[in-house]
Amino acid sequence: MALCNFLDKELVMYPQPPTESCKEPEIGLIGNAESEAVFFVFTGVISFLYATVMIAVYMLADRQYLDHDKAPLVDFLVTVLLAVFWIAGASAWAHGVSTLSTAIDVKGWLEVDGSVCDGNKYTCSNYSYSSVSKLVISVLFGFINFVLWSGNIWFLYKETAMVLNGVRFGGGSQAPQISSGGTA
Repeated sequence: MALCNFLDKELVMYPQPPTESCKEPEIGLIGNAESEAVFFVFTGVISFLYATVMIAVYMLADRQYLDHDKAPLVDFLVTVLLAVFWIAGASAWAHGVSTLSTAIDVKGWLEVDGSVCDGNKYTCSNYSYSSVSKLVISVLFGFINFVLWSGNIWFLYKETAMVLNGVRFGGGSQAPQISSGGTA
């Protein structure tokens, strides 16, 4: 029995006819977690590249960064977007890991469709259990990244022109002064 090309297709539970890339009948799995994995990796790569560029900007052009009112605001907005990407990517990847965990539970899907084991063509007595613990750890790191990027939002917010110029949401920066005595 051979498992060929099972991560990039919608997976099934029944033997398929032989193909050119797989000489024996293919036994597929249930589910498809490719898009979740791709989005999670995309978020990680974009975050790494953005963090690297911003470290270079902070180190080499800090004065120019602070002199422009728009630069901290753009940095703030991109960080908010990346925090949203991290929570969405970690949640999607958690669903993908759950799908993969169900799909690689050989004993579970062979019990659902016992026709694979009928006859003497396939041996179904030796189950191999695959661990998804490293995938679960990657999900945890995704949620930790969300917490880190979200925490950074506060510090970037304090650098924006809204805070530095004293403008607050909901009004001005100072209360009106009342003079003591006489007419105004």
